[in-house]
Amino acid sequence: MEIGQLVSEMERRYPEASEELRGTEQSIREELEQLKRFTSGFTSFAMIGQPQLKPHDMARFTEEFCAMFAPTWPELHLTAEAPEGDCRAVVDREMIRQVFVNLASNSAHAAHELRIRTRRSGANVIVDFRDDGTGVPPEIRSRLFEPYTTTRKIGERMGLGLAISKKIMLDHDGDLVLLQTSRGAAFRMSLPA
Repeated sequence: MEIGQLVSEMERRYPEASEELRGTEQSIREELEQLKRFTSGFTSFAMIGQPQLKPHDMARFTEEFCAMFAPTWPELHLTAEAPEGDCRAVVDREMIRQVFVNLASNSAHAAHELRIRTRRSGANVIVDFRDDGTGVPPEIRSRLFEPYTTTRKIGERMGLGLAISKKIMLDHDGDLVLLQTSRGAAFRMSLPA
């Protein structure tokens, strides 16, 4: 029996409890919506496919990302710093875009500026993301890339973005790490050049 029908039937039988029943119905619907978001997030984490690798210039990718996605976070100023060296890597463009989106979305929650620097370092292409926000609380740093780790209120976000991003980077034979900073949050993506 659907929840609305059940509440209507209960109201018919117990009209004096109508207000309490409607409040309970709303609470149940909110919990079901939360469960739906949780299930969707968990499914998206479990369904990450294998990367479809093609050569891309990560410096150009970074510039295009900043230009294209700046309107997505109007309160966050995205800056692609001047690249250093040959920044070509073999990547799945859509998956790497998801990592960029996840990192920028986290910065937009806590910062006003996000600077993205792309450079070549030995056999790797490095992309550093540095924001001017509040940084990552020390108590969650050790488990930051685990699923369901979040600094946001319960029900606001699922805490899967960094776990998904880390998995994507590992699937590219690269990595994603949190850097120590005195201010803001800083993440480093590394990819084989």
